[in-house]
Amino acid sequence: SLEELFQRAATFMEDQDGWEPARPVQEGVPASHFCKTIDSNVSYLLTQCHLPLPFDQALWILNPEVFYDPLRAEFDPVVSECRVVRLFAPGDALVSRKMTSHPLLLTVGSLLGMPGSVKAQDSLFRSVRRRDFPRPGMWCCITACVDPEQMMICEGQGVEKTRVVL
Repeated sequence: SLEELFQRAATFMEDQDGWEPARPVQEGVPASHFCKTIDSNVSYLLTQCHLPLPFDQALWILNPEVFYDPLRAEFDPVVSECRVVRLFAPGDALVSRKMTSHPLLLTVGSLLGMPGSVKAQDSLFRSVRRRDFPRPGMWCCITACVDPEQMMICEGQGVEKTRVVL
């Protein structure tokens, strides 16, 4: 459930030890990747993005109504299509995205232990944003995979995984 995912995010904020670099930092790449193994079946991938934007503008861009705008495909090389399927409330939407066959996706598939599995397929997500979570002054966004047949939140669909942004 969404509440379980938000609770997982709150727990993550309490224990930030044990993160290892997942790949070397690359010049000109605006993100760093770290991995933390919980047990033999669970690993977390942490991506720290470095955006040349004020924090309030970055928050606005990550609203699902903005982030999944159909025009995104015109400037994002890894997205061929995206849209808001249903808006439940501001900052809470069911969204759809189709990825391209971009070399960056092959890297992500390899980091997740699924090299060659990245295909241009439609993916369905529930994207929910909360202010002042898990503490006042912080912000959290859950992008949860949705099984398109059962319309239920799930941990992942192929290479797509449920994500938490803090």
